[in-house]
Amino acid sequence: MLEQAAELVHKAQGGQVLGTLSPRTVELLGDGTVTLALASATETPGYIAPERLEGKPGDRRSDVYSLGVVLWEALANARLFEGSDEAMKAMALAGAVGPPSEMNANIPAELDAVCKKALARDPADRHPSAKVFAAELGAILEDAGYPEENDRIASFLAANPPVAARAHDRAATP
Repeated sequence: MLEQAAELVHKAQGGQVLGTLSPRTVELLGDGTVTLALASATETPGYIAPERLEGKPGDRRSDVYSLGVVLWEALANARLFEGSDEAMKAMALAGAVGPPSEMNANIPAELDAVCKKALARDPADRHPSAKVFAAELGAILEDAGYPEENDRIASFLAANPPVAARAHDRAATP
């Protein structure tokens, strides 16, 4: 799913940094299709690349950083940066990010390495584009035998809507 999201990011960039990537902008539709919901997205400090937090313009590698945060969180099943906006900014600028395998022992070293590269403090040390990030991630997942389709994830999400959606459904039911 994140491989497909990275491909979509690459296409959407058009040479410019998107800057609005977070888990809320990556959507998996009921048919397994991955989309980006960028139109109403706002920047969230925990997903902004360090160079942009420093006031620099950033480039497409800034979006690779954001995708790296989303990947880290998906693998670790935890937030990478927590706290106030200022606390999250300070953590991102410090650049000390542990591997997701510290939170989930089932993460292979290859995925730790992809996260580490995507989350590099210096943009020059990151994947040069979301397309390259997607290709590397896809190769690792293919080697590990993961399916390209998102059917199982889509089925799971359909049967188990997010907590906020369930609360909304309960409130709307008379």
